[in-house]
Amino acid sequence: MLRLILAIALLGALPLAAEEEPFHPVAAIFRSIADGLSQAAQRIESASPEAMREKILYWDTQLDQASRGLELLETYDPEIKPHTDAIQESMERLRRLAQERNIERINTERLVLAQHLRALAATLVEEAERLESNGNGSSWSSWAQSVWEWFSETYNAPESSQKP
Repeated sequence: MLRLILAIALLGALPLAAEEEPFHPVAAIFRSIADGLSQAAQRIESASPEAMREKILYWDTQLDQASRGLELLETYDPEIKPHTDAIQESMERLRRLAQERNIERINTERLVLAQHLRALAATLVEEAERLESNGNGSSWSSWAQSVWEWFSETYNAPESSQKP
């Protein structure tokens, strides 16, 4: 789920280039990812624990790809590592709870995950504002290349590695 959110967020940042002045590409990516994370948090909060359990069972094939996307965010701004670590830990706990069929704890942990997603979204918006106020887009090119490579690898993967 997080992999999909990050991909949508990255694609969503592209149209912003033509609409906003001044444009900072990383700030646009961060804002788009933050929006996707906020939407995911809202969906997680509104889902029933039983529905969450069913979705979580498919996360095994996606956790590595989501982890790589979070690592890319960390390479740009190491200060977000506590947020990304908390998200990854929460996703792992949810996966384990889903396998154990522990609906009561899934209900609690899904709300914790939503809080972590919102906290990361807020941090990314703050970073986007900082980048836009500095107006310096020169340091982003190698990071953006890494994001593009991750996106290409993730979405050009063989069918067997995708969610059934």
